[in-house]
This record gives sequence, structure tokens and C-alpha cells, in this order.
Amino acid sequence: MWGTSIAGCTLWGGVPPTTPEEVLPPVGLDVQLEIQGQDLTEYLGDGSITIKDESGERNSCSFTLQDEASELRILPGQRIVVRSGGTVKKFAGLVSRVSSRCHEDSSKSTYHKVEAIDWNQLADRHIVAVHFDAGLTLGAVIRAILSTYSGDTNERLADDGVTWFSGNAEGPVLGALNFDYCTVTDALDDLGDLSGYTWKIDYDLYLRVFDRTEYVAPVTLDDEFWEQYRDLEVTWDLEQYRNQQDLRGGEVPTTETRTEKFRGDGGVDGGTKTFTLSMKVAESMKPVLLIGATPVNPATIDIRRNDQKQETIEWFYEVGGRQISQNSGEGFTALTSSQVLTVQFRGVVPVHVRARAEDEIAAMAEREGTTGVWHEVETDEDIDSEDMAMERAQGLLRRYGRTRCVVKFGSMTDGFASGQMLAVNRPSLGLSGEFMIRSVTCQSISMVAWNYEVEAALGEGERGWSDFWRRMTDKGRPMVLRENTSLVILRKLSSGVILGGAQSTSEVLADETLDYRSVAIFHPSCPLARQLENGGVSGPVMGLAYRAA
Repeated sequence: MWGTSIAGCTLWGGVPPTTPEEVLPPVGLDVQLEIQGQDLTEYLGDGSITIKDESGERNSCSFTLQDEASELRILPGQRIVVRSGGTVKKFAGLVSRVSSRCHEDSSKSTYHKVEAIDWNQLADRHIVAVHFDAGLTLGAVIRAILSTYSGDTNERLADDGVTWFSGNAEGPVLGALNFDYCTVTDALDDLGDLSGYTWKIDYDLYLRVFDRTEYVAPVTLDDEFWEQYRDLEVTWDLEQYRNQQDLRGGEVPTTETRTEKFRGDGGVDGGTKTFTLSMKVAESMKPVLLIGATPVNPATIDIRRNDQKQETIEWFYEVGGRQISQNSGEGFTALTSSQVLTVQFRGVVPVHVRARAEDEIAAMAEREGTTGVWHEVETDEDIDSEDMAMERAQGLLRRYGRTRCVVKFGSMTDGFASGQMLAVNRPSLGLSGEFMIRSVTCQSISMVAWNYEVEAALGEGERGWSDFWRRMTDKGRPMVLRENTSLVILRKLSSGVILGGAQSTSEVLADETLDYRSVAIFHPSCPLARQLENGGVSGPVMGLAYRAA
């Protein structure tokens, strides 16, 4: 997953250390537990703390407290910190669930099973709705989301205590971006897909951003360099396997201009003013209209916009729509039966590509005695070019077009985390390549040490995960703000709104700066509404169109 925290490791700068000497656990570690600032270590069962770091999930922590006097009151939302050696944070976050079981025997003890989620959950709670122009770095976009665009004033992610880590990389320069009411998590994940970088909110509430290709495991799984692992288990399977990949994407503009003609109906019932095209109109080209052989003035052709005054516009169209419509006003006469409307435009067609791994198909046919074809179909409406679709289809084949290999092992070595690249070299088991760690389970042992169970999957194709992420960076595509998109925000206010200030009648706001999408609504009893009704105020108020309630 893009955005998990490091489970059970000390955070040294941006990424964990990479030499075994730096990550071997000190002898005699003490485990400490704090909930809401209160030290509850004495209530811990021996070895009861388990910390899970799984790709695609938030880090979690679970443990059981033995409350002999039934005096503890643990509630969801309380802050929790697990430390090792007094200073090293093994986990930090918020309690998510508490189950209490009372023993009715002579002890009268209460056992509390507590579950907690790490700080990355904060990114799930905030919504982003903003457009960024092209030319900003990844770091600039994320900082703006963190401090400005993740909520209202005093309700943003930064107000939850999350801070940009000063050692973060700025990352690549991005194209135009549009986040349409998605969570901060989804926005950061999308940015990761575009840039090849990853993120996490660590246990000290720092938002960290770093290159995926440099996020490596602390050791190499190679007997010549590191032998401090045990119980190595290797599994080969065909989970998500395919060797022929179809990908259906969104819609892309046609490469050629289409020409379609419509004849008027002679003015029957006022005359037809709406004409339906055979294809949706693409964003890349404004339609060209002719009546007979006479071109229509381009200034009188425009996208139809809600609540916008367009008295001078005669012809309307919509990006992604099929209709060309004439202004319904009385000053615009419908076409007669002797007039022909010619529309020149670019339409859009759905993307559908297919990629095949011929060598893999032949190998599977020989192994199974079948045709060897394993066919899968994926859909991604965000893909808006054939090149992008083919790159994605080929990427899926590189990732899943081979027998999957998963390794599991145990270790006392600190520093493993999901998402890290783990180099594996065990030729005797047929293992050689770059694996990506999918999960790490950390468990306290007798309150003085930690045990780690690690699971990793063989990397994306022969060139490995690092190459995969680098190519994602190179092929990164911008998210584009679409036309015909309007936003309506409804707020329920519990207090009055006072509008004040002097109005200047000497300066008229230019038409092109008016905001016709926003509407100010005033109750008829409002003094400003009466002033507007009586003509005491001319023009829009504060650049807003207005109407009485």
C-alpha cells in the first residue's frame, strides 16, 4: 500500500538504516505502554503486544490488559504509544476497539482486549477538492493539501498535528491535477501512482515522502551476508496470473475531424433548435459550424454553463455531450428547411487494447497441455490515451504474467516494513531477485525483545519492483480538470451571517471576472434584499449573482 507506517523500527531520518549492525535489537529491551498519557505497562500480559504492518492496510496494534481491580476505563479514540527501551516508538495511534470481559470467579478481574490503528488513519478523515495548475513539485502539492486544502479553517490535516517532515524529497514536477472530493489518502495514493513516490504519517505525526526505489529492507536475504532469519518458507502459486491482458479505458478524442450535417424542419412548431451528433464532443477541439456555406462566428459558439448569462451566444455544446443546441431566445430564428447546418468536430471513442505474453503462453501450454492462454480484462476509466492503456496492460502482464513466488521468514532483526524492497538470493531454492515486503507482524517476547514475521512477494517482472516504480515515474500522467463540472456546496448554518462594508459605485466589475456559478440568496426581510429589490444596489454583490429567496 502507498502510505503505511513502519512497524517496529526506529525512524532514522527518511528511511531505516541498511546495515545489519545498525538494526540488531539491543539486549534487554523494556516494553512500555501508555494510553492517554497514563503508564499501563503493569497491566500488560507477558508478550501480549502484537503490531501488524500489512500492505493495503493501516498499521494496527493489539494487546490484552489484566485489570484485577476493574479500575481501567479504556475508550475508542484515546491516544496510545508503545515504546521499547523507554524512547523508541514501536507504535503510536488511537484506540479503535475495546472488548472487556469480567471474570466472576474469586479474582473478579476484568480483561480488556484493546485494538488500535496508527496515525495514517487521519488522512482517511479529510476531504480534498482542489485544482492545481501544472508546474508544481510533488512536495509543493502535498504541503498545500496538508495545510490548506484538507478541510476548512482550523479543521485541516495540519490542525490534527500532522507536520511536513523537513527531510522529505521535493519529488518530480507534476502536470495539472484535479481532486474531486476524495480523501487525503486517495489523493496521496494518486500522487504516488503518478510520481513513483510513497508516503506515510509516522509515529511522531510527521508526513514523510520518499522515493519507492530507495525504500529498501535493512538486510539482504542471502546466507553470505545475513543468517539471522529462521523458518524460511517458499510458496509458488498462480494467484492473479494472466498472460493475455485486455484493458478498457476511458474515452479518447478521434484523430480526424468529423463532419455531420442537419437540415432545418421548416419552422414547424417553432422549429428544431437541437441537433444530435453521432458521437460525443471531445474537449480537444471547439466545434466549427456553418449554415450553408457561411461560417458561424466562433464567438457565438460556447459551452453551455449553468446559471451563466449567455444572451449573445447562439449555439451551445457540451464536452462529452452529443447535442448542438441553438439559443431558445426569441431573437434567434430556427433553421428553415432550405438551410443546412454543418458541424465539424472531434468525437471521442472508448479505449480498448490487448497485450499478450507469447513466451509465457507457450510455456503454460507446454506445462498444462492446453492452449496456455489465461485471459483477464481490466477497466480503468481514468486512462485517456491508447499509449497509456498499452503501458498499463503491459505493466499488468509484467506484474502478474508469471508464477508468483512468496517467501515468509522469522527474525529478531528490527527495521522491516511493508512496501520495502528486499533482495533475495537463495539459488538452492530457485530464489533470486527483488521481492516487495507485503506484511510484517511484530510481537513482544517476555516483555524484553521483539519477534518479526515477514512476508514478501517476488517483484514485478524480470527487472524488479524498483524498475517498475521508475517507469511509473517516467510515464506519470497528469490528472486533468474537466469541463462542464460545477460544484454546489450546501451548508447548514446555526448562526447569522452579517454582510457589511461600503460599496463602490465608481468601478464596475468586468464581466469575465464574475462568478455566475455561486448564488447569494437573501430572505425578503433582509435589508440588503429590500435594497436589491428597490434597485438601490446595481450589479452583482461581491462578484456574485443574486436572487431573492
